Amino acid sequence: MKLRSLFVVLLALVATSVSAQKLKKGSLTFLDNESKINLVFDFNGVTVDGKAEEIFVKKRMEKEKTPKEAEEWKKNWEGEWRKQFMNNFIKYCNDELKNKSVSQSYSNAKYTLCVKIVNIVPGYFAGPYSKDALVSVVYKFYKTEDMNTLVTQFSWDKICSPFSDYQVDEFIRLKMVFATAGKSFGALLNLSTK
Repeated sequence: MKLRSLFVVLLALVATSVSAQKLKKGSLTFLDNESKINLVFDFNGVTVDGKAEEIFVKKRMEKEKTPKEAEEWKKNWEGEWRKQFMNNFIKYCNDELKNKSVSQSYSNAKYTLCVKIVNIVPGYFAGPYSKDALVSVVYKFYKTEDMNTLVTQFSWDKICSPFSDYQVDEFIRLKMVFATAGKSFGALLNLSTK
């Protein structure tokens, strides 16, 4: 329980410091009167540690003890893990939001947010030489009825989950960084809209 409380406090601190950033292009005032925002995720073309995802997957599979474990890891990476990353983003974003909510089931919402995952850095645990997990994202807003016309977009590079480097398990590190990304985005949305 103490670890979870510490995790929540750390997320709040990060979200507060990160959310002070301003949009470089456009604004989010078009969302002032919107209570629901449709949400889609885009992992197409994602890089891992700045390299093509396929290269990362191949090298990472080689670290598993057996071919069966390697295939299981790949299946998790492309399926269940990705689903958990998205769920963490949504949960922590909605926990932060005051009068709005985001969901993948709001297909009738006026606006859709596309969370384009650009780069993932899984980090690693190596005692004092550990490295935090990071994610770089481009947030793109569209009118739901016209997903070809971009309303506004902004990027957020190297979102960091502090103390994720204390986690031995890469899956937990990445869940933490997607939670931080969601919480930070929710905080920004609160500051940028009514």
